[in-house]
Amino acid sequence: MRISNKNLRKLIEDDGYYQVSLILRSKDFENGMPDFIEKNKKEYLIKYWLINTYKVLCDKLPLMIKYADLLNGRLYLSLNKMSFKKTCSNMINYITELLTLYNGTNDHELVKRLYRMPSSLTRKDISAEPKSRRWLLDIDDCQDIEKIKNDIIQASQKYESVNTNGIHVYTKEFLDNNIIFNPTVTGTHVIGYIRDKDYTVDTIVLSQIAKDLNYDLKFNASTLLYKNENN
Repeated sequence: MRISNKNLRKLIEDDGYYQVSLILRSKDFENGMPDFIEKNKKEYLIKYWLINTYKVLCDKLPLMIKYADLLNGRLYLSLNKMSFKKTCSNMINYITELLTLYNGTNDHELVKRLYRMPSSLTRKDISAEPKSRRWLLDIDDCQDIEKIKNDIIQASQKYESVNTNGIHVYTKEFLDNNIIFNPTVTGTHVIGYIRDKDYTVDTIVLSQIAKDLNYDLKFNASTLLYKNENN
């Protein structure tokens, strides 16, 4: 299973960067995680890539898929665009803090923090661009997109769904034109912006709709990029 090129192109903006993660999940292995991973782990990060354009992702994707197939892993794409400038600013603060704590000795904890610096500073919630934040509805056991659209429209009827710009954000037209529906292994990810040039989504209403439909609403999330269905 691979995300469609159409959806992928909508998710990547070429003025920031994103993280692609190769993750092993215990549910994908009949006898639990491989021997080199603790058996009680539900998921395990093997590797991640930072990509800054749609073209770069397309160029690297074949290699990423080879890794995923070899290890029976899944590729996930972070939804929130991250800022190079913000990451670098956080990096300066991080290094300054380490230098402040350094006392001239070979402190193992400081070395571990130095090792973790790249992954820590490229986390989705630390370096994300506020204006490019997306929400995700995680729906299990349903890949019928038209049914999902109708369920969202119906659930929104008892709430005020007009935002500050007068846009009805839960009409079929809005869902068709502005929302991404990405099939996962057994379900669907529904993805949209919190703010776009033409609208702002009322996240309180969105959370009520998610609760009514028993969907899991996430704001610092990733969506499935690839999973080999034969494994």
